[in-house]
Amino acid sequence: MVAPTISTVIQQMKGIVSKKIDVSIWKKSFHDHVIRHSDDYSKIAEYISLNPIKWEADCFYH
Repeated sequence: MVAPTISTVIQQMKGIVSKKIDVSIWKKSFHDHVIRHSDDYSKIAEYISLNPIKWEADCFYH
């Protein structure tokens, strides 16, 4: 038995959710990044925590 790749896990998760809600809400691909240093981690954590705050300024916000 072979361990699944990240791509396979993401694809399966997207498929399960799409089937459950009866519509696809996903982009075709995803971006992954290996965190190698604490400064990488800090930048990514800041992006994730600030992203919802910026949503109202996004051109796709209704």
